[in-house]
Amino acid sequence: MNKRLLCGLAALAVVFSGAGTLPAGIFEGFSLRANAESSGKYADFSYIVHDDCIEILQYYGTDEIVTVPSEIDGKAVTSIGSYAFYSCPGLKSVIIPDGVTRIGDFAFYESEVESVTIPNTVESIDEYAFCKCKGIKSITIPGNKTHIGNNAFRDCQNLEKVILSDGVSYIGRYAFSGCYALSGINLPDNITSICAGTFNRCYDLENVTIPDSVTSIDDYAFCGCTSFDDITIPESVTSIGNGAFSECSNIKSFTIPDSVTSFGDAVFYGCTSLTDVKLPDGLTKLGNYMFGDCKSLESYTIPDGITSIGENAFERCHNLKSIIIPDTVTSIGDSAFQSCTSLADIKLPKGITRIGTSEFCGCSSLAGFTIPDSVTSIGSCAFEDCTSLTGITVPDSVTSIGGYVFSGCTSLTDVKLPKGITSIGYSAFDGCSSLASITIPDSVTNIGDWAFADCSSLTGITIPDSVTNIGEWAFADCSNLTDITIPNSVTFIGKWAFGGCTSLTDITIPESVTDIGESAFINCSNLTGISVPKSVMTIGKNAFGYHYEYNNYYGSVYKKADGFTIKGYKGTAAETYADKNGFKFTALDGTAERYPVVKSEVRGRQFRLNWTDVAGAEKYGIAVYQAGKWRVKVQVNGNVTSYTSPKVETGTYKMVVCAKVNGEWDTGSINKRAFNVTIE
Repeated sequence: MNKRLLCGLAALAVVFSGAGTLPAGIFEGFSLRANAESSGKYADFSYIVHDDCIEILQYYGTDEIVTVPSEIDGKAVTSIGSYAFYSCPGLKSVIIPDGVTRIGDFAFYESEVESVTIPNTVESIDEYAFCKCKGIKSITIPGNKTHIGNNAFRDCQNLEKVILSDGVSYIGRYAFSGCYALSGINLPDNITSICAGTFNRCYDLENVTIPDSVTSIDDYAFCGCTSFDDITIPESVTSIGNGAFSECSNIKSFTIPDSVTSFGDAVFYGCTSLTDVKLPDGLTKLGNYMFGDCKSLESYTIPDGITSIGENAFERCHNLKSIIIPDTVTSIGDSAFQSCTSLADIKLPKGITRIGTSEFCGCSSLAGFTIPDSVTSIGSCAFEDCTSLTGITVPDSVTSIGGYVFSGCTSLTDVKLPKGITSIGYSAFDGCSSLASITIPDSVTNIGDWAFADCSSLTGITIPDSVTNIGEWAFADCSNLTDITIPNSVTFIGKWAFGGCTSLTDITIPESVTDIGESAFINCSNLTGISVPKSVMTIGKNAFGYHYEYNNYYGSVYKKADGFTIKGYKGTAAETYADKNGFKFTALDGTAERYPVVKSEVRGRQFRLNWTDVAGAEKYGIAVYQAGKWRVKVQVNGNVTSYTSPKVETGTYKMVVCAKVNGEWDTGSINKRAFNVTIE
């Protein structure tokens, strides 16, 4: 959360936007009411009559000092109406007479008034009544049962002193928000709640005594009171709202009484001088962003009884060196300790089942870490940029590891992965420049995009037979990688998968591979040739035999490698790629393959087959094994090497593609060549 985000968003949520503007339709509504109910004009005032009482509608004059009449035509003036002195230029002083009980909405909004005398008969100061009166420096509110409405003195930026009588019973939301110069205020014993944002952004407010009558301190009540150095919360308080003391950057310690049972999010967010906090007994949750950006907090013991630590609870506590988490904690939210750059050691309780997204991201001093056996999943970016982390064992209880989980861990040399994971996520070890070796468990079927990119110390890696997919950029720029075995289970090698592996001198592509992505082996400067099996049906642009560089003038430039040789079979994708790119081609057996090599794909209730060309083929037949026999279901011409079925019934079909050469179907090795297509 950015500086002043909490206070600023809270403020915007309740005030209309734009300096010196009012919500659309204000004057239309005012004029209609005046025309319908106005009973006259007195001096520079217009007014209406309600039950023999006068409400001042508007002041039209230009005097600097104005005294509101106490009566007109024998009728008492009891109300200053909405917008009565709105934006009056040159107005310096207003004296409101005894007998007035109400000051209406927006009554003095944005006027230049510097002094207002409020009589003790006033019972209600309505919403926005003095909002943006930047000339007022002090105000006294007398009365026996006065109600101060929402935003009543909001953004009176030069208001230094407020005297409230003991009769003030209610202070509304954001009533004094944005009163930058207000240094102190006495809160009367009659109020029971400090409403949302009441003193939000009162930058010069140094102290407030909260009376024993108060039971709740609401959302953002003191947010941004940057001059606060101490506050005492009485035991009458049972509830503290979201962000109530956020960004009180001068306060060093807090004691929250045990009477508090409800505690919001981000209560202390941005309290950058905070070093000590005592939370109430009985609290079960540390809210989201609770201590976020508390840069002076060096150590903290989470109280027993806490079961949940919220999202971003300690984010950017840059000086937090140690934290003790009790065994009662079973849940820690995402980003809870993100960017705690001094945190060197932390022990998680045994009941934790998940390490959240970005939970320790940017904890650059964290050198060692033990993941409890209770953990079953690790969120994306969980340990990203933990640059001091040297080794970690992920227990076998973990079945899911998110993307970027160890990305940027530049000191990481030793990792043990659990036996049950099926995927190494996107950028999981990207930029782990000290990682020299790693064992991929047999359970892994997918190596995600960028999984080991920029692992510049990685010299060798064994990919287990369970892996079927090597993602884009998976081993890109592993500049010391000299040895890698791709198993027969892999069918797809993604874009740039081994691009920039400058130490790679040889690679064997197994016959299970059907697709090689664009630039898959680009910038492999020591790779002088490659053997491509007949199973490969598509080879992407610049897949091998090219060097890439970026030129500020020409942009991306691809240059062919001198003397690069492609070995393969005639009539296959290897020969086509060699011919198209002008590389030397060496036929491995001198002839095209006798049998079509088939690739199948299912889409809904249809399937599509693609196969390699067979020299001399007159027709191709698609045969299905039914009732103990092979039966040719579809025939296509010999120049066609693909077929898309109509919709078929659900089930598993055993199939084969055969070529008809010289009038005979070539059914050699038919059972060995068969494959299954499953329609679900």
